[in-house]
Amino acid sequence: MTTYYRAVMAQLAVLLLVIGAAPLFAQSTATIVGVVRDSGGVLPGATVTVRNVDTGLTRSVPTGEEGAYRFPALPVGPYEIRAELAGFRTAVRSGVRLLVGQ
Repeated sequence: MTTYYRAVMAQLAVLLLVIGAAPLFAQSTATIVGVVRDSGGVLPGATVTVRNVDTGLTRSVPTGEEGAYRFPALPVGPYEIRAELAGFRTAVRSGVRLLVGQ
């Protein structure tokens, strides 16, 4: 084998590895971010829960000091978002549909 032939074969092997690994990096998730607030300002310590209506997948996080929350890497589909904090009325948002990369 010539040096040129080996170099071409090595580049081809690397290319095939990259192409073969591409589906592993395909994005099929989305992220929900937001801030919980009322008329008086942000609400730290509220519990925010997201539920995938189709699968029942549920995740919950507390809001931070600025009332912010984040749910990364959620499977796409329809969601309901619920925010709860003692002394406040529970807020529910239905009909939220996540799409790929959103």
